[in-house]
Amino acid sequence: MSIPSRFLCPITYKMMRIPVVDTEGTNYELSAIQKWLKHSKSSPVTQSYLTFQKLVLNDKLLLEIDAYKEALNEIKLKKLIDDAILIERMHTMKIVIEAVKNALENERPDS
Repeated sequence: MSIPSRFLCPITYKMMRIPVVDTEGTNYELSAIQKWLKHSKSSPVTQSYLTFQKLVLNDKLLLEIDAYKEALNEIKLKKLIDDAILIERMHTMKIVIEAVKNALENERPDS
């Protein structure tokens, strides 16, 4: 499952944890754009004038990212459960195979 591009910060190329949006509609990871603006007064994407005061928390995107992370966690949990069930079935089959082997060995006529 690939990360939707709208969840990625254009500075870090990582999924945003605290997305903020500028007046042009570009989203950034808060910590990344804070660092950027310490050394520049322009958008790293459009080169337009940008200050920290022009950024606001993107609540909608934050909710989308949180829902995506939750869905990923559910997928991971389901995989772990499926793997555990598979391991348990394999263990049970091993016990059954050993029991059948033992039964067959005990049924052999003595030579």
